[in-house]
Amino acid sequence: MQNTAFGEAAMAANTTGSDNTAIGRNALQSITSGSQNTAVGLGAGSTNSQGTGNIFIGYMAGSQETGSNKLYIDNSSTTTPLIHGDFETDTVTFNGDVAITGNLSADKVVSSTGKAVMHFEEATGAVHIGQNSMVFYDSAGAIGNGKDIMASSVGNIQIGKQATDVTSFVGEVNVPEPTKPTHAVTKKYADTSTAMSMAVASSLNSQHEGHHFGIGFGEFGGQTAMAIGLSFDFDKGNFNFAVTETDIMEDPAYTGGFSWNF
Repeated sequence: MQNTAFGEAAMAANTTGSDNTAIGRNALQSITSGSQNTAVGLGAGSTNSQGTGNIFIGYMAGSQETGSNKLYIDNSSTTTPLIHGDFETDTVTFNGDVAITGNLSADKVVSSTGKAVMHFEEATGAVHIGQNSMVFYDSAGAIGNGKDIMASSVGNIQIGKQATDVTSFVGEVNVPEPTKPTHAVTKKYADTSTAMSMAVASSLNSQHEGHHFGIGFGEFGGQTAMAIGLSFDFDKGNFNFAVTETDIMEDPAYTGGFSWNF
């Protein structure tokens, strides 16, 4: 049995405890059979009798702790010390603000309930924000490949929460060509639609009586379109039809109409 004790009443009650170190008056004063404890400071760990593997540093630090494998660093007898640790679970709790002037290395940040707050994925360079939320890929990674990517872990992103929220963009905003009624359109798509309308109007611009066949052309914003138009003139009415198509539209556009004389 080997122990080190320095101070009045330090380890005063010890009987079978071994490999303990107590420095300071009343440090580990109640220890009887506990082993491998370290206490530095007046009254540090003073009520612990059978605990093993504890570290108490500071005036009265851990003086109310009776368990094992705990870390207390403080200058009072509080049960929520400035620094508290549990060697069995490998956890450390800071009961106060923490300032770090150097680098902080961590692969995952979790909440007090164990839910993921932030997680870094080494293989892809992705940063996950939230338990099942946003994912950010760095441009230097294999997935980013020159672009910073923001994605959703569930495949659905909403920008803004309230109807009064405002979303502003600085710089260019690139969107794919629309394929559904609810999709946003590009300038190229809108300019092509205008060119198609102009081409249709030109193909049906008949100025004389009788049947007509026409070819129309439209150009707007650098986008072009062609249209073919037919017009049939009857004694009491008129029928016209036109079709136009461009490369970026999935389907051709049609227009037609009837008119009667009274």
